[in-house]
Amino acid sequence: MGKLDYRIWEIRNKIGQHLWPPRQGKLLFLWRRLRHNWERVHVAPSDFSGHVSVWDLGRERRLVFGQWLDLSVESVIFTSGDWDELKREYWGQAMLPPVALPPNPSVLIFGLGGGTMVHLANQMLKPRQITIVELDPAVVAVAKEFMGLKEFANLRFLTTDALSAIQQLHQEQERFDFVLEDCFYEGMLDKTDDFVRQYIASQADLLAENGVLVFNRWFRTWTGETVNTDQARLEALLKERFAGVMRKPIVQRWLNELFFAYDLRPDAETVGAEQPVSANR
Repeated sequence: MGKLDYRIWEIRNKIGQHLWPPRQGKLLFLWRRLRHNWERVHVAPSDFSGHVSVWDLGRERRLVFGQWLDLSVESVIFTSGDWDELKREYWGQAMLPPVALPPNPSVLIFGLGGGTMVHLANQMLKPRQITIVELDPAVVAVAKEFMGLKEFANLRFLTTDALSAIQQLHQEQERFDFVLEDCFYEGMLDKTDDFVRQYIASQADLLAENGVLVFNRWFRTWTGETVNTDQARLEALLKERFAGVMRKPIVQRWLNELFFAYDLRPDAETVGAEQPVSANR
């Protein structure tokens, strides 16, 4: 890519990110950006991401993998006011499955980020317990201290990789009404069909009766290029195991696609602890 092409791409990216299309969340963010400057609140070393940092823009707080804001934004919370903006984003939309959950459901979340999903699950689902799987202990520590997770008494943390956690939960015979997979949000393009099929099966085996499994995917860049082309495969493999699969694109400040899987097929084979997915990534 030449200098001119890069400059055009950069301009398109900025326009797409901040101005077009004119979504409500983008306009509210732009208003905050005009009124406030970013302030770094905290930075901590991480064996997995190099650093984990926390930034404030008015009432908006972000957890970022890296020392600077131009790196991967993993989580957003608000330190005051309502959370309606985030409820319109994929974080909040993930808490609205197409089938009813029982009162005070048990929730399992793969991938903590900074805890946006945890906050919104507690606000919208009122769960009795949330089990969180997060590989990076630095992320857990920063999220507890700076992203508001210390206020919740219903959290259980498993600081390990997703596949090891699945095996542990199978061995403990745990079952969950709502399982949210947010570890592989960038897709599984380097994984075989059999790996993804087994990964889905091992998570499905953690569902309680009438439980719901949700996958999150990034799906477009701000300039419009489609990324993470494993969505079609993911949808097809989910349909092998579930009679109900709903695919829902979320286009707000962030561009994501949610896959809700429910109504487990009665002829689906059980993977469970006896046939665990390999923990080698």
